[in-house]
Amino acid sequence: MIDREAWDDLVEYVDTHWVELTHSHREALVSALNAMPASVRASNARFAAAHEYANFIPARGPARPTRYQHAPGKEAGLLDTLAKLTSQSAGARMVGRFADAVAAAEAALRLLRESPAGATRAIRPVIPDLRLQWAISLQLGARLPEAIRAYERAYDEAIRHDNTRIAVEAAGSLAFDFAFLGMPTQAREWLSRVPDYSHDGSDTVHEMPALAAALLAAHELDLDRANGILASSPTVSSETWAMRFYTESFVSTLAGNTESFPAKLLALRAAHPAALAAAGLNHALLAIASAGAALTASDATRTETAFSDLDAVHAGTSTGTREVLRAWRAVSTDALPVALADASGPLSEGTATPGVAAELRAVMAVIHLRNDHLDDAASHFRVCLEIVAAERLFDVLHRFSPEELARLEDLSGQRLPDEIRDALATVPPRARRSPRPAVHLTPRERAVLRHLLDGRSRADIAQAEGLSQNTIKTQTASLYRKLNVAHREGAVRAVLAAPELLR
Repeated sequence: MIDREAWDDLVEYVDTHWVELTHSHREALVSALNAMPASVRASNARFAAAHEYANFIPARGPARPTRYQHAPGKEAGLLDTLAKLTSQSAGARMVGRFADAVAAAEAALRLLRESPAGATRAIRPVIPDLRLQWAISLQLGARLPEAIRAYERAYDEAIRHDNTRIAVEAAGSLAFDFAFLGMPTQAREWLSRVPDYSHDGSDTVHEMPALAAALLAAHELDLDRANGILASSPTVSSETWAMRFYTESFVSTLAGNTESFPAKLLALRAAHPAALAAAGLNHALLAIASAGAALTASDATRTETAFSDLDAVHAGTSTGTREVLRAWRAVSTDALPVALADASGPLSEGTATPGVAAELRAVMAVIHLRNDHLDDAASHFRVCLEIVAAERLFDVLHRFSPEELARLEDLSGQRLPDEIRDALATVPPRARRSPRPAVHLTPRERAVLRHLLDGRSRADIAQAEGLSQNTIKTQTASLYRKLNVAHREGAVRAVLAAPELLR
């Protein structure tokens, strides 16, 4: 029929045999939908909605409940509209339009919530597959709380309707998100709920559970196991490349292998459209990985560039990791007032995840240790160690130098469990920069700093000081460099932590 361009016959045939085609001849169905002229597809609401989205159905591999199973000849209804929105969402995220992808996913979720029970009951077996796609859009759009809820619903409904493949991907994605957020207990719980599922090797469904398992192994400093998991799951889907790179970089950074990081990142960016790395979760993952690797490598130029990119990440996307890295950067240069300001905020708000809280407690312990506030150092270390042991976040203790760790053990009266001590012995100590001298601002830099605190623009400062804007730009750059910050917000935090900078 396609060869003869017998479109009326093809429409009738596909409409009549829709369920059979979606179950057993998916490749033929996709070919038919792609071959139909747009005007022909437009004559059938289901075909119009399914055309783009049908291309996301794996044509090979184990059968699974399909997205479009409903009665032939039925007028456009709830499923058709949901399929169309899902197609729009998937198509948008694949080209980096994450805001559009999120908007379409939210519209689909809203429509499903507002639909009558009878309408949703008829399509209930295919909802897990649709809901998984919405969750992926929310995840890549960096809307992690909403993505987690969507994945949880997809998992529950997939189990209820015996859709094992969707259950595997939903549970694996939840495990990865919780591991990234610094919630390893929840990540392990979801990994334990991944059902058994076999396929011919062409499916990427096991990639997310593998990435989550590798992250958890790295947190325990079992880098051999982490690398083994990654090696046994070499396939990378078109939408998980940044998650894969983040995981591999996390493992490599703990091992101190950061020399090849810039070249790998450059190749990765060249292999994908720029829009995919410029926003959403992908941007956050790449920025966090870059900052962590640069900090470990003690490369001042790379660190400055990486942290500028990190500061551009939306605070909600970085989930506290941005503050953790900034605080450790300040500690590495002995800019303790800046480190204190970065660490105090999330801790005082009481919203930090266990991973972030453990990191920030470690920062506070080092700050107080170097300031000879020994009781405070011991107190923060006790809390840190309690979280580390409970959550198996052994990598947090890798932040300390061996000397700092030994002294904090003595001060707190807390000895490391043998398991943690043995794990720490398997990885090399992190490279550390020499302490940076105390900050000394010139009178001109202090004057510019006061203007910045008052919220004045460069033009306003130039007018007030009787200087050119280029001169003010140069003085501001020098000021930021001395304060180890990248923007006005960082300068404000530095002054709040060390008011003597203005004197």
